[in-house]
Amino acid sequence: MRRFRSDPIFLVILTIFLFPEPPGARASAREKLTRLTRQQFQELSTDVYDELVRRKNNTSKNEGKTLVTLRPSLSIQYVSLVPFLPVRDEFHPKRNQARQKLATLPKTRFKDLSSDVFVELGRRYPELREPVRVRKLMSDRASDSTS
Repeated sequence: MRRFRSDPIFLVILTIFLFPEPPGARASAREKLTRLTRQQFQELSTDVYDELVRRKNNTSKNEGKTLVTLRPSLSIQYVSLVPFLPVRDEFHPKRNQARQKLATLPKTRFKDLSSDVFVELGRRYPELREPVRVRKLMSDRASDSTS
């Protein structure tokens, strides 16, 4: 979860991507996320993030926009539309299969899953939900890149 604390881009993308939902919405699905271990939740949230970037990049390509790399550490070059997340040798085959299955989720179901992960991130790491902290991290990052 260290990546989420130091890289607010994930939170900003999810905040923009998601619409505010009433409290208690999707309580049953969200309750299941609370039962995941720290490692399971970290893997799920990383995979949801990767799928969100994949979908965003595919949309940007369709609209002819310039792509922005959101995770510089990711060395994958998107040359054409990517139908699903690529297999990564360091992941267990079941995780790779689950990552590919994310691509089959309709937009509304993926949005629900993203929302659930976002809420669970806030529950597990309340410091990430503080808008002032996110703005401060973004401004710190901007000043670091200009110096």
